[in-house]
Amino acid sequence: MKLLKSEPSVAAEQLMKSIEELRIELYETVNHLGRMSPLVLKKSRDLDILLNHYNDLVLNEYLAGY
Repeated sequence: MKLLKSEPSVAAEQLMKSIEELRIELYETVNHLGRMSPLVLKKSRDLDILLNHYNDLVLNEYLAGY
């Protein structure tokens, strides 16, 4: 059984950077506009999409290692 590489791919690193940036934006928007703001909900959905892409990428990289 192979384990995941210790270093993520460049694509995974770039995606993680985008996730962290959007997460910070989301927290700041919540603090400024409140949790029920339409902008907060949009940013939350966008973050979910990025997280799903990241999970798919990491899983595909893992499976490609076999």
